[in-house]
Amino acid sequence: MKFLKAVGKIFLVLALVVVGFIAYDRYNSQLLRSFCGSLSVGLAADAVLTAAKEKNFVIFDLIDRIGVISVLNHKSPFFRYECRVSVSNGQITSAQINAAD
Repeated sequence: MKFLKAVGKIFLVLALVVVGFIAYDRYNSQLLRSFCGSLSVGLAADAVLTAAKEKNFVIFDLIDRIGVISVLNHKSPFFRYECRVSVSNGQITSAQINAAD
């Protein structure tokens, strides 16, 4: 009987850790999801860069190389999300949210 109680407690702790990670992941990505969702096709690429800087997101301006602006919610290597903004002729053609890790 003591063994089952110990296993139950271990399972409960593991379940709480997993739920905690999922909740943190959702909270951490919400600002970037909101930002990416607010971008509309035809908006100027400069406006995206300015807005991302104002919100202190990490920005990779790859317009000259591959026609993309990559906006990350933070620098550390875990729980990062990317708003990948495709740009053509200085205007947004699409914006999508991706897991960056």
